[in-house]
Amino acid sequence: MYYLQEGSHFVVWQYFVRRRVSIAEKYRPVLKKLAEENKQKAMEQARKENPNNANEQLWQKSSKTVEPIHTRDELAKIAGVSHDTYGFYRIFLNV
Repeated sequence: MYYLQEGSHFVVWQYFVRRRVSIAEKYRPVLKKLAEENKQKAMEQARKENPNNANEQLWQKSSKTVEPIHTRDELAKIAGVSHDTYGFYRIFLNV
């Protein structure tokens, strides 16, 4: 009897994780836009710091110009799960 009870808790947990991940996915376009804007700011700042870098599309990783936004990590925080769990359920939901 205890074994069945433990299994039902796992099923309920999975249901709520799937639900939270599907809700968090609604915020993906917003976070992607913020991440892209953040990337543009970092490239502009890198170009100002180094005039020889005016035509290049990359910036040095050693210089922390702008704090990066990791979309998957932020969505996992919204869903209340780890980024690995979030990635698994995102694939599971075919989003």
